[in-house]
Amino acid sequence: MIKPHGSNELKPLFVHDAEKHDALMHEAAGLKSIVISCAAVGNDLQLGGGYYTPMSGYMKKVDALATAEKMVMTDSTPDSVPEGANVLMDYYQALDAGK
Repeated sequence: MIKPHGSNELKPLFVHDAEKHDALMHEAAGLKSIVISCAAVGNDLQLGGGYYTPMSGYMKKVDALATAEKMVMTDSTPDSVPEGANVLMDYYQALDAGK
């Protein structure tokens, strides 16, 4: 098998610990609901499955901009695609629309 970028193994983000999982689900239930694009849903699934290893979550805005402009994140990790950028765009558009 081909090794993941920046790691020797995939780092899936699913929380297997039942107590932590329940706490996160409870926290998520109180978050604002927004409509996101199909591409954003795809990014969510891939991030959760560990496909964006070694990332442990969505890029912060500064990393997304650095990746788009210089193809490296602010910590000098090479990256050519600002993963999750479409999710962030959907989120900020929803906030701007007052949803």
